Amino acid sequence: EPEADLVAELEPYIIARNPDAPLKANPKVKGASRTVHTFDLQHGDDLIDVLPANAGATGGAMRKAGDVQNGPFAGTASPLFIVDDRRHSARAQSEIAILGSMTRAMAASTLIHPLH
Repeated sequence: EPEADLVAELEPYIIARNPDAPLKANPKVKGASRTVHTFDLQHGDDLIDVLPANAGATGGAMRKAGDVQNGPFAGTASPLFIVDDRRHSARAQSEIAILGSMTRAMAASTLIHPLH
């Protein structure tokens, strides 16, 4: 699974944003629908999922974000979606724009090469 590899690859960059924040793999949070959602990582208050740049992943992420952002953990943790833009940059930017209309999203390359 390429996304699992990307999670491992991005982990040091995720940690570098705030080295003192606790990191947890596969955190589970309950949404408003009572559905339990699993994310790839929790870093501090960020519930992080790494996504491929495609419409199916974006649709699933939006459902997950909407459920979690209106659920019991809304005040304590919020989703952050990192979209893999290594091969399909334009498609990734399009998916990030759609996600960004309702939740936090960024490109993997932005995480790896932050603007100084």
